[in-house]
Amino acid sequence: MEPNKYFPDRYLADLKKFSNKEIKGNGPKGMLCGRTMGNILDPKYRGQYKYLQEFLISLYCLNLISQGICTHFNEDFYAWCEISIPFPDCQTCASLHGGISRPDSILKFAEQPSYIQGAKPVQFDMEMVNKYLQFFFLDYFSKLEYKFIHVTSDKLISALIADKDCLTFQKYWFP
Repeated sequence: MEPNKYFPDRYLADLKKFSNKEIKGNGPKGMLCGRTMGNILDPKYRGQYKYLQEFLISLYCLNLISQGICTHFNEDFYAWCEISIPFPDCQTCASLHGGISRPDSILKFAEQPSYIQGAKPVQFDMEMVNKYLQFFFLDYFSKLEYKFIHVTSDKLISALIADKDCLTFQKYWFP
């Protein structure tokens, strides 16, 4: 499903399934780690997500934006947390269950879910991930720019392209 259709129409419903409750407020809400990802990839629950790839890529994009702002434009991080749509944060698990601690580990974990017994890998198409990145950075985020002091979508993209810890973004980003 195209990101401009999935995100406004389905994302929050999938987030509610993931969280087992209605999520109120904005910004990072809850923990995203191997243990909680298991709720998505476990064969008992996986069928609940009609658009599993779309949900996982959306989580990747939101966490990537969050990490990028926190790392490169920290003075705007509080504003991001106040206005972004809610999302589980991959940096909140102190135990590092399943090795999920950075945005790219969301996709890698889904592609190799050995942590979850019986889980089948999720395959991500390069073009699909790129479409979602384009949507999140050039559409979703750019509409929020007026709330920030320093960060713009162009500055954030440039910072992530130059960031040696964002190789997954660099792999999938092509304008």
